Amino acid sequence: MEPSILILTSDVGGGHRSVALALAEALEPFHFEVSIVDFIAQGLPSPLNRIGRLYGPLVNRAPLIWHALYRLTEGQWRTGFLLRCLKPLFFKRLISLLWTTNPNVVVSTHPLANHLTVWALRRTRRVPMVTMITDLVRVHPLWVCSEVDLCLAPTEEARREALKWGIPGEKVKVVGLPVGLAFTKRVAGRDTVRAELGLEGDLFTVLISGGGEGIGDLWALVEAMAKARLEMQLIVVAGRNRKLKDRLEERAWEIPIHVTGFTEKMPALMQAADCIITKAGPSTISEALGCGLPLIITSAIPGQEEANVDYVVRSGAGIYTPKPEKAVAALRELIASPGTVEQMGEAAWQLAHPQAAEKAARLIASLAQ
Repeated sequence: MEPSILILTSDVGGGHRSVALALAEALEPFHFEVSIVDFIAQGLPSPLNRIGRLYGPLVNRAPLIWHALYRLTEGQWRTGFLLRCLKPLFFKRLISLLWTTNPNVVVSTHPLANHLTVWALRRTRRVPMVTMITDLVRVHPLWVCSEVDLCLAPTEEARREALKWGIPGEKVKVVGLPVGLAFTKRVAGRDTVRAELGLEGDLFTVLISGGGEGIGDLWALVEAMAKARLEMQLIVVAGRNRKLKDRLEERAWEIPIHVTGFTEKMPALMQAADCIITKAGPSTISEALGCGLPLIITSAIPGQEEANVDYVVRSGAGIYTPKPEKAVAALRELIASPGTVEQMGEAAWQLAHPQAAEKAARLIASLAQ
């Protein structure tokens, strides 16, 4: 019987699952049976198991409330209190999941899964537990459980945050943030990719993404771009925001605009683009860096994403434009200066961790032997 690995994640946003999928892909050569489980959907009783659906509307429409919740739980005592409240809700189903899957290693890509799973493993079969932090710079204490066997950090900044919250230094390894292998392959023919996607080959191409939930005022951003009538075409990824997707598709725009919802073609879309406009989500940033794609960052979820902006801008791989008119001005300069686009692309390559998924997979596999 092949050894098995259980990856606990959640479909809250898009980043946690995309990292889980990247790890599963990188683990394929090791011949493990890999299971990816949304532990919130399967670990909570109904109707609480649908609470993840509130995340997108909350951070999109009430970011200050989300920030208050983030700060309210940021602290070891407060984190401990929250986990003790959650334990009775999760514990029975989590223990059942561990008995059913019988994994050789458990991996968490969501902050709520760490302490709760370690506690559940005490009641089942003690197997190695790995945390893969999916926040780039700022790390909430929910991510940090000193009892895990291994904590994988995406950046040196995240490693220092984990140490601050009390995890032993020998347990923390910096590997980068895992992304799918398709994001790390250099493409020889951008025009070919554009043709396959139905895009015009000779226009400056801008990819606009609001992450898995279509977060941010993408409508105002697209409207400002279209009214500027710059020599460019837009690819707009509305994510799971169906209302936004329909609204974008119904309007006749002044420039070529291609709209899609949540898509698995992001590697091709990034490889077709000259730059990306996005919020400061860690997975989208890491995927763009892996493609050597310059970033224009327009927003950040308060709490976990704000530090990501400085991380990108400081490296020279990106620009921060919190208002649509500033994004338009930045694009106007980039279109007029191909050399700047090339320099930013090289800075993105320098900041990328293209081997992150493979490094993480090797470390996880070593614990399953």
